[in-house]
Amino acid sequence: RLTTGAAVEFLDPDDAAPRLVVVATDKIGVLRAISGVLTLHNLEVLDARLQTRDDGVACDTFHVRRMLPNVALPSAEALLDDLVAALDGSTDLASQVAAKTAPYRRSVGDQLIVRTPTDPTLRYTAIEVRCSDQPGALFHIVEELYAAGLDIRMARIDTRGDEVRDLFYVLRDGEPIRDVNEIQPLIAGLRRSLRQRLGIQPGSNPPLI
Repeated sequence: RLTTGAAVEFLDPDDAAPRLVVVATDKIGVLRAISGVLTLHNLEVLDARLQTRDDGVACDTFHVRRMLPNVALPSAEALLDDLVAALDGSTDLASQVAAKTAPYRRSVGDQLIVRTPTDPTLRYTAIEVRCSDQPGALFHIVEELYAAGLDIRMARIDTRGDEVRDLFYVLRDGEPIRDVNEIQPLIAGLRRSLRQRLGIQPGSNPPLI
């Protein structure tokens, strides 16, 4: 159903933590739209593998769990409708996510790590983010990456207990960022903006680059 620009399917909807496959025409903002729609439908991402094929199609697999166990799993059709609206800009996704997550917003301590591990392929710049988990965390992280002018080409999303461990492979203007004079302020800016957005209190974490 890529006539709509996206397709959504649950592979095992009867499981407590089903897998969700999303295929969409790739463009900047796809992961933001997906993560925001999942948040609106009370779905938490436990892990995910995301990549963009050479033909410009994003193929993403999410392992999700209902944040509210008493709320039914949404249908794939409902997710698709909201995803298409988010992708074409006909809905104010940021405001809806903010309203959805506001009741759950809390101080989550001082745990925040933002750093750039080496990408062995040298094709991308890798950015790792670790923080305490909370509703909408993936959406907020992705929004800040996009706000910094980064294009997410691949990602590995992992939630282990109450900790988010996400790794993003990004480009800026179609190229990996190699200049340390560009990487250092980028990471420092992401760290500041994520502390504010996620409500993380300043702490003693070292500024890992």
